[in-house]
Amino acid sequence: MKVLFISRSYPPMQGGIENQNFFLAESLRLIVDCTVVANRRGKRYLFFFLLVATVRSMVSAWRYDAVLLGDAVLAPVGGILKICYPSKKVVCIVHGLDVTFGIGTGFIPTIYRLFVFSSLGRFNTLIAVSSYTQSLLQHIGIQTPTTVIPNGISDTYYVPQYTRNDLEQVIGVSPAGKQVLLLPGRYVKRKGAAWFIENVLPYLPEDFILVCAGARPKYTMGDHDEYEICKKRIEERSFQNRALLLSDVTTEHLRILYNTVDLVIMPNIHIKDSVEGFGLVALEAASCARVIIASDIEGIPDAIHHMRNGLLVPPEQPEAWIQVVTQFASDTRGRNEFGEAARHYTLSNFLWQQCAQRYRDTLYGI
Repeated sequence: MKVLFISRSYPPMQGGIENQNFFLAESLRLIVDCTVVANRRGKRYLFFFLLVATVRSMVSAWRYDAVLLGDAVLAPVGGILKICYPSKKVVCIVHGLDVTFGIGTGFIPTIYRLFVFSSLGRFNTLIAVSSYTQSLLQHIGIQTPTTVIPNGISDTYYVPQYTRNDLEQVIGVSPAGKQVLLLPGRYVKRKGAAWFIENVLPYLPEDFILVCAGARPKYTMGDHDEYEICKKRIEERSFQNRALLLSDVTTEHLRILYNTVDLVIMPNIHIKDSVEGFGLVALEAASCARVIIASDIEGIPDAIHHMRNGLLVPPEQPEAWIQVVTQFASDTRGRNEFGEAARHYTLSNFLWQQCAQRYRDTLYGI
């Protein structure tokens, strides 16, 4: 089978969708004849890339058995392609924010709905990254056949040789005698960093350190930078020694964090028009034998299966979070055993090779 894979976000740019598209493409190349057309220059080149991708796909689509679009922003490209090649298999991956951005109000979401949502209805199949994303598609009335294939991971983050000394070099303070919590992900409101600092951290023992690590967005699909708000919450409570904000974390430093902290948390909260479509960082951390404590919200349960590779906690309930965090932090042996089991479960169910085979089977089955 010959597949044309179009991605509007691809390395060397960094981010969740960039990693997802890259590892999916590399895994597909092992089992099908896959050609990648990708935007490697970031969002400032997006409009130009959409034009190039449209022309290139129209000229070369006849050579391929199927065209796979990396996310719904590319839907207009596929819509035009479907007009020119009605019988061509065109499949689009859909993430949670692909849908919720178009549900929002304002001029840009309206234009987005006009071009993206209408195009999604033309395709042979949509691939939702979570059951929650599939439900969002149903909610907006998209009747295109949809299958759920979760995001995957590659086992590249697990480096057990890292030590707490390495952790100290990354966070800048000594973790000796401390319980270190890692909150990974971009500084956007739905990730719950400011909420956790205000509602949970003050009620944890003094030896707990919270490390937030992620990129600062400018403006992406309705999300705004929450870094300064987190900083203000820390200053208000004089938590400068208990809460650390790291931005633009390198892949190496992220590996060190994943492999040396005590617990990884994802305290996501409900935010209108901004959702967690899956939660890839949870799988990355679980693959490093960490205990993941995450909000039972939106697409996260597709990544974290309760008591298998992590724990799901009701969102925005401080008492529940305080109880679970302190319980696992105090049980070193139980935490280590659970972490090892979480790694095994994650690698048994979420490796990209397995996900790519499901993509191939979906493309064959159309």
